[in-house]
This record gives sequence, C-alpha cells and structure tokens, in this order.
Amino acid sequence: LSALPGKGASSLAALGPATTFCDGSAYLFAFLNVATTNLYSSQRAAAAAAAEGAAAGRPSPDSESVVRIAARLSLACGLLAMLVLVAFAPPLLSLYVGAETASNAAILAPAVAYVRIRALSLPAALLSGVLSAALLGAKDSLTPLLGSAVAAVCNVGLDLVGVVLLRQGVPGAAWATSVAQCAGTLSLLLVARKKLVPDGGFGLVPRR
Repeated sequence: LSALPGKGASSLAALGPATTFCDGSAYLFAFLNVATTNLYSSQRAAAAAAAEGAAAGRPSPDSESVVRIAARLSLACGLLAMLVLVAFAPPLLSLYVGAETASNAAILAPAVAYVRIRALSLPAALLSGVLSAALLGAKDSLTPLLGSAVAAVCNVGLDLVGVVLLRQGVPGAAWATSVAQCAGTLSLLLVARKKLVPDGGFGLVPRR
C-alpha cells in the first residue's frame, strides 16, 4: 500500500479500521436517503396523478422542494460530522480499535490522518446519497450508477498517483478517495439538476 519499504504492514493495519470507521460514519445518515426516496417518489406520483399531458412527466414544485431540503440537510449533517471527526478523530478511533491497537502509534497515527482527510469529503458523500435517492425515486437508476463509475475511475487513477508514484501511503489513499468522492458528486449534480430541479436549481447558494 504505502510503496515504502517496511511500512506496508502497518499501513494496511491502519487503513482497515480507518476505512470502516469513515464508512460507518456516513452510514449513520442513511436515513436521509430513505426519507428522500419515499418523499420524492410520493410527491412525484401525486403530481403525476393530478397533471395531464406533458406536465405529468415533469417534477412538481413539491417534489423539487423535497430535493432542495434533502440537499441542504445532507450538507448540514455532512459539515457537522466533518467537524466532529476532524476535531475528535484520535479519541474516537482509540475507542473504535481498542486500547491495545490504539497504543501502537505506527497504526493509530496514519489511521487518524486517514480519517481526518476522508472527513473532508463527508458533505459531498451525503449530498451524493440524497441525490441518488431522489433519482431512484424518479425511476432513474442509470445516473447514480454513472456517478459511482466516475468516482471509482477517479479513485483508481488517484491511488496510482498518490500511493504508487508519489508514495504518500495512507494519506495518499485518503486524498484519492476524498477527491474521487467529490468528483462523483459533481458529476451527479450536473445531471441531477436538470432531472430533479429544472425550474429553480438546488438552492444551495443564496440568491441576491
């Protein structure tokens, strides 16, 4: 992993718990995805039943409102979780891995670095989740798949650069995953805006 002689085993030992810890932190907010799919599909179905002709296939103001609220909530939750993980990564990871592993600085230090870097992408990860959930509610499973594909390709490429070429080890892997997550979310945003909120956008930036 680290591409540095003698550090591969400790890097792998740090990466295992750090990865599951970050993934678990994101899973805590899975309720946002479930609620978004249910609410969006319900509002869209109600609008389709009341509309006629071409208007039946367009998002209604109520369904667009669901997406905007979900997007703002996901960013707020992501920012809060990011601040908590950046500030309290050492004690939280120590509890997660146990006292014996936490006493090994060769494992805990790179794991903390990984968590802090990955935490920076939590807002993007949660936003991607609710956008994918809304798209599924709109019966579009292809766009979320393409967003995941973009993130995966970017992750592999950046891992090769950061870990193999630049030999940054665990931090390099963390940066690769974080940047790839942001790239996947951005690709999802560009398509989802036209399909989910064609009339007013996501409303993430206040208008003057």
